[in-house]
Amino acid sequence: MFRTIAIVCALALATVAPTAAMAQGLNILVMGEDAATDSVPRGNRIFNRVIAAMNEEMNVQGHDVFDETAVAMNINPANRVRRRDSELIEVARAVQTPPLDVVVVFSIYASVRDGAYSEIKRPDVRIPGRVLNLRTGQQIGSFEVDGLELPPLPVACERECLLEEVGDHASILGAELAAALTLKLDGIVGSAPSSAGTDSVQPA
Repeated sequence: MFRTIAIVCALALATVAPTAAMAQGLNILVMGEDAATDSVPRGNRIFNRVIAAMNEEMNVQGHDVFDETAVAMNINPANRVRRRDSELIEVARAVQTPPLDVVVVFSIYASVRDGAYSEIKRPDVRIPGRVLNLRTGQQIGSFEVDGLELPPLPVACERECLLEEVGDHASILGAELAAALTLKLDGIVGSAPSSAGTDSVQPA
């Protein structure tokens, strides 16, 4: 009988534990800042792959990540591009359901690197990102991913060709960026306020 009770208790704890862990997750909105003319604009296939990879990675890490179009379509046009961070933050703060804790802002830059001794050209992609406490505006952390060695570009590869060539690899960098930012975020979730007065991030 005691063995049966112990098994039942163990199963109950196993059921409760994941729920408790998920309760500690934050409500996150991932958004792309594309105001710079040399950045990849919102809606581009590379942009879409990167943001999908970032959303997935942060979800896997136990946070609740929401789609911007889904939560903000009633208050802001869904087709706006070339947006500055000030606009992104204002939109995120205007979202009432769900209440958001954190906004993750990233940009994508794709360029061409010339060969040192030949006419061979390779694509370069870098994605800087940062995490902001939406309530206080505090920057929680930042990171940049780059250095992925990509195959050489075809001869006479213009801008659209460049974007097509790097598209298949963009999700890798997006996932790496999200993983790095999540580590920085998890380091202060629920921590006590510092002596300098900066606020910890508490789930909504």
